[in-house]
Amino acid sequence: MRLKNKDITLRKVRRSDCLDIWRWRNSPEVKKACLRKGAVPLETHKKWFDKKFDNPSTDIYIAHKPSSGRKIGVVRFDKEGRDAVVSANLNPEFIGMGLGPFILKRATVKYMKTGKAGKVIAVIKKGNLRSQKAFLKADYRYKDDGIENGNKVRIYWYTREG
Repeated sequence: MRLKNKDITLRKVRRSDCLDIWRWRNSPEVKKACLRKGAVPLETHKKWFDKKFDNPSTDIYIAHKPSSGRKIGVVRFDKEGRDAVVSANLNPEFIGMGLGPFILKRATVKYMKTGKAGKVIAVIKKGNLRSQKAFLKADYRYKDDGIENGNKVRIYWYTREG
């Protein structure tokens, strides 16, 4: 199935999205790219999801195709001080279709319009070239290398100024 970007919209996450996000997170493709290794048990995920859902410092968007209701991915922004940290994850059915940069850009622009953060920071495993390319295509800029949870990472920023 080929989707056009105009067919995709963003909406705020709903409690009913919890199970889908958990399934996506535990897919082999996504686990390999995550900074935290291994599968996440459902009960652990539910507690995490409830905490994020109720946190006013967290904004979570679901990318979907309204005509079919198909969920394509999730983008989360966690405000930390003046900035926010972004996390994105695609439904494994849509990985490799080139939708990631479009969804990231649209979600980031929407989030930045809220005025909650001066910049958005992405922390990506150094070996995760697909995500690095997606963030660059979504107008994030490479800033530095570092270590996160024992992983070598690349750090990207998105600012209003570009």
